[in-house]
Amino acid sequence: MIRKLIILVFLAVFLIQCAKKQDPFLISADAVGKLPKDAFITELDSIFSEDSLVTISRNSKFTISGQEYFEVYEKGGKQLLSITPKSKTDSVQGIQNIQIYDDRFTTDKGISLKSTFGEIKNSYEIKSITTSFKNIIVTPANSDLYFTISKDELPEDVKYSTQIEAVQIPDEVRIKYMMVDLSLRE
Repeated sequence: MIRKLIILVFLAVFLIQCAKKQDPFLISADAVGKLPKDAFITELDSIFSEDSLVTISRNSKFTISGQEYFEVYEKGGKQLLSITPKSKTDSVQGIQNIQIYDDRFTTDKGISLKSTFGEIKNSYEIKSITTSFKNIIVTPANSDLYFTISKDELPEDVKYSTQIEAVQIPDEVRIKYMMVDLSLRE
């Protein structure tokens, strides 16, 4: 009887440890997949050693403000993430912003690039909705996430408004971009 109990305890511990393995596509409070949110740019090579990490140089016409950024591709070519470092003035560069490209990345509340505004609204308290020329940016409260929705998805009577409220956005509207902005933590 004691032998069976010991085997059950070891089996339970083993199963708990297996369940704790990090989901490579989970967006949590501390990480985006296998990327810890407090990681430094110098650690990207080791974190994504099984993937392809591409540095877009500041001489590229695609960079913003002359700053480098990094793209992460899965072996086989599918883009997973785009990572923007904090300012070059930092002695050790941390991460400023992470853009999610792969719809397998899912928040701990089940939101992914396949989600709708209704799902975001049901999962998070909406802190703010900011309008731009072509998009609206939905920022949840108490989160470093934000979601971009194309104004083309909105009804005509809302599309050209300069201030849009959550009640004006149809639940079925899809997410265009999903971002993690680590400056929202500061």
